[in-house]
Amino acid sequence: WSIGFWALIIGIGVPMFFLPLNMVGIGSVEPHETASAAGQLNFIRTMAGAVATSLVNTVWENNATRNQAELAGALNDPEGTLAMMQASGLTYDQSLQALTQQVQGQAVMMGTNQLMTLCALGFVIAAFTIWFAPKPRSAVDLSAMH
Repeated sequence: WSIGFWALIIGIGVPMFFLPLNMVGIGSVEPHETASAAGQLNFIRTMAGAVATSLVNTVWENNATRNQAELAGALNDPEGTLAMMQASGLTYDQSLQALTQQVQGQAVMMGTNQLMTLCALGFVIAAFTIWFAPKPRSAVDLSAMH
């Protein structure tokens, strides 16, 4: 539920974003161009979603890798930590793996926070951009799209 709840909230918000966006786009063309405009908007939305997914994944992985390198270099007495883990009964390899997993987990979390901050900034910029969009010329006739 910790993930599903937020996915539900996002799912509810998506139509509240795309429907007005489509209405602005379709309302900006002549009535006889409505069907073509709807098709182009759908194509652009699908293509932009694919490109954005790739970019977000790349940025996330790069941030996590960079953060892991920075965290590994900033560890305070890693040899002492490994020795303490070995004293508790772990082998050297198990201790190294446990420490690596801790560092990697924190690096991924930092990368996630950085990415979400970047996305929030992008949404704020997009929200202000709507003021520069041309106003629809007239009411949108959705029956013309069939």
